[in-house]
Amino acid sequence: MKKMIKMARAIKKALRVFSVAALILIGVAIVVTAILYFARDIIPAGVLSIKLGNYNMVLSEQATSMQMFISWAVLMPSAIIKLIFFRYIVKLLCDVLEPLSEGRMFDKGIGMILTKMWHAILCFGAIVVVLEEITIFALDYYLDLSSIFDTDIVSNVELSVVIDCSFLVWAAIVYLLSFVFKVGEKLQQLEDETI
Repeated sequence: MKKMIKMARAIKKALRVFSVAALILIGVAIVVTAILYFARDIIPAGVLSIKLGNYNMVLSEQATSMQMFISWAVLMPSAIIKLIFFRYIVKLLCDVLEPLSEGRMFDKGIGMILTKMWHAILCFGAIVVVLEEITIFALDYYLDLSSIFDTDIVSNVELSVVIDCSFLVWAAIVYLLSFVFKVGEKLQQLEDETI
């Protein structure tokens, strides 16, 4: 039991550091986004690189300042939402570890916190999937990515939608954990009442 308490305290401290780091990154991302939005004329033309699977291609032609602005404007909101999601999950994990670090395994409320967590994983996971698809289509539209391929070699370029549903697995795992903790809380309550 002492090892579990010690481990829960150590993990909670590490998660608090991650939470502060995420909060700082959210602030920096919001400031950068605001600067880019209000001062889009200062964005220089630049080199774009595109990752296709294991290949990282650097375009030989420089992107215009407007194309660079579009790429940043499309990518930053997605990054900010992911950071907010990360910080929220870290907060919930700290809330779960609070009673565990005090030696209360099936404390009332852990099951509810885990329920909030799987709801958050489902909601944010769906939002992130939609944002990633919007990002891909916006970048393809504004940067005209299909024009980078040599038409003598490549006859057709097609953009396909690939949806990563791994968040559903994580939500299911956390759902099962919440169910286990709710049952444990009821058993703990029954034991306390019989004593």
